[in-house]
Order: sequence, then C-alpha cells, then structure tokens
Amino acid sequence: MLSQANAPCKRRAFAQNFAGPMAALGDVNGLCKLGNPALAQREWSETVPYRFSLSLAVLLCAVPPALAEPLFPNSVVSNDLDFIREDEPSANFCLRYEGVSRAEMVDKRHDNLFADDVLIFNAIFDGGKSVGIWVHPDVGDKAKAETLIDPVIRAVARLPEPMRNLLSHVVIHEGNETAFAEDLGRFFVMYSENIRSRIATNDIPETVFHESVHATLDVPHASSAEWLAAQTADGQFVTEYAAEHPGAEDMAESALFAWAMLKYPGRLPPAVESRVAALMPNRLAYFESLFANWEVPRPQTNGTPC
Repeated sequence: MLSQANAPCKRRAFAQNFAGPMAALGDVNGLCKLGNPALAQREWSETVPYRFSLSLAVLLCAVPPALAEPLFPNSVVSNDLDFIREDEPSANFCLRYEGVSRAEMVDKRHDNLFADDVLIFNAIFDGGKSVGIWVHPDVGDKAKAETLIDPVIRAVARLPEPMRNLLSHVVIHEGNETAFAEDLGRFFVMYSENIRSRIATNDIPETVFHESVHATLDVPHASSAEWLAAQTADGQFVTEYAAEHPGAEDMAESALFAWAMLKYPGRLPPAVESRVAALMPNRLAYFESLFANWEVPRPQTNGTPC
C-alpha cells in the first residue's frame, strides 16, 4: 500500500476542479515529460482560463515512475476494495418467472447460439423497466436458477439507472468460465461456478458493474473521440488489464474506480484515490461529465414476487 504522503494529491484536486479543455492538459503532460515545469506553468496560464503557480506545476510534473505503474492487476478480483457495498440502497424491483422457451444463449465455450427449455425470468423495476434473466436448463430447476439469479439481479438493482435502462438481459450458464458482455446486444453472460466463487469473495456487485459498463457504455463511449483523447492525454492505466487491452477493457476498468470516487468520496483509501487521480485525471473528468446527473439508487425494498 502506498503512503498518502507519497501520493500526488494535487493532481486529484486538478482533476476534480478542471473538467474543461483536456487537450491543454495533454500539452502540459508533454512538457512535464520534457522536465520543464516552468514552461508547463506558463503554457497553462496562456491556454486555460485559470492561473497555476510554478509550485503546482512542479507537483504535477514530478510524479515518480513507480506512481505511473498500474495500481492493480485488475479492478475486481485482485484487491479487497469495496467499490460497491452489499448493504447499499438499490432500485425497487420484483422478479417474475415467465416459463421456459427457446432463447439465444451465447456461450464462450462453443458457437451454438440457441438452447431449448431456457428458464426465463424478468426483473421488473419501478417505472416499468424490465431486465431479462435467461438461465440455461443445465443449471437445474427453477429453485436452483433463482438461487443464482438473486445476487446477480440485486447487483443489477444497484447499477446507475441510465446503465440499467440500457441493459437488455443477463444470460446464466452452468460452468466455471469468467463473465463477458456483448456491447451491441446490451447483455452480459455469467457462469454458475464463477457466480458462487465471486459471492464468496464479495465481488458480485463489482463484476456486474464491470460487465454492465461493457454492455451499456462501451457503445458509443469507448470509441468516442473524447474518450480516446482523454486516454491518450493520461498515458497511463489504473490496472494492468486495462493497459493490456486499452481498447476493450480500459473504460470498464476505469469506470468502477470513477463511480466510487465521484459518487462516494472517501470510500476508497486516500492513497488509492490519489493514485487513481494521478493515473487518469482526464478520464476522471470524462466520467465526471458522464455521471453528472446520475443519482445513486434510493433506499427501497426489493426482490419480492411480482
């Protein structure tokens, strides 16, 4: 764990208070890399409608190489951070069993798209939004399906409403593969044993959030000019997984940190927040704009039969 004293906290303040012209920050980052904070300070004062002191420019430029390394291997299972808490309020919903049907059950283990006798459920939220949960018959009967559905759909109920409103459905298979999402189809896929293992490590809410970002935000945000500019200006990644797959995973990996920091300030350890702000100030600004009018879920009772 990094000490808070070593964390570049001034960059966090900059990221929070300067959600404006990210291109200017990119120019300054370039000057920082050239080791010229004085020139960086002058460039700021000429480019953006704020005044920065030379001491602040020095602080922002003097980030040791070790602090530029990713924080964790990945955002969900490689740390013990509670980005989303099990006892948080969630949106009100009821669960309805619709019966069995033939359905498209995408599975990373093979190319067979459809299965018969799929158990079909719908979680119906206040306002009428419905999210389907399609459970492969290999999982077992209705009772076994509901046991797997419960923690997953409760995590869906904790999603920001704009994400939940875009989510079409969730597919659940028997097996022990990791989850994945289909961005154009607006759904994600989970596997029974992986669900159970992530229940044991208290990682279901974060897993659902990560996959829901893929399913609901990757299109159109991950390929937008604004996101790519922010990514380029930052030049670093919060996790190794994001660094290895910047086009496919950076948004989902970064969003989990951003949601916790922007909507629940202080939830993450101070040293982690400072490091994240140092690694991705422009992407934090992007998420701050995206999340600006997104409310956290209100306290409700949920999960009752429809």
